[in-house]
Amino acid sequence: RLDLGGVGLATAAVTAAALAAFALERFVPVASLALLFVCAVLVVAVRARRTASIYAAVLCFLAYNFFFTEPRFTLRILGPHDVVAVFSFLVAALAAGQLASRLRSQVVMLRAANEHTRTLQRVGEKLAAAADAGQVYAAGCSHLAEALARGARASYDPDPRGLRSARETLAAELQCDADELLLTASTSEA
Repeated sequence: RLDLGGVGLATAAVTAAALAAFALERFVPVASLALLFVCAVLVVAVRARRTASIYAAVLCFLAYNFFFTEPRFTLRILGPHDVVAVFSFLVAALAAGQLASRLRSQVVMLRAANEHTRTLQRVGEKLAAAADAGQVYAAGCSHLAEALARGARASYDPDPRGLRSARETLAAELQCDADELLLTASTSEA
């Protein structure tokens, strides 16, 4: 599925990098301008999905080749050193984009895990403060009411392949089908 926001961000970031490169080309070597384009890919990869970072890397590759390698304003590459430089840039931009995208996914999952942990801690504190079964029941009802007020679902629908929403989120990041994924959890220290 196409991430239009990510594509827009990628296009804007590459445009900004190209404009900055035009402004700086009189002061720095052309090879150094490639770093501006790598920065654009990193910005996109941290803020958008993997497809947008790949789009940004390819767009940066084309912009750098078109505007800054000889012969200028063509996609032809004459010098062997330019061939190596341009394709090295593409590989570096793709690798950096993948790493930043993976980092973004881990941050998203970590935030969700932290929120889950905070919720469990609040429930644990309420249950620990309960002096009898009636207070335990009241604490449980209170937590359930809070969860429902936030729009949480109170249904239990186990799936042996893992929670469907978690598989769909991960599938979007990995660009695969959610039905191809199997999520597991373990409580052992093996």
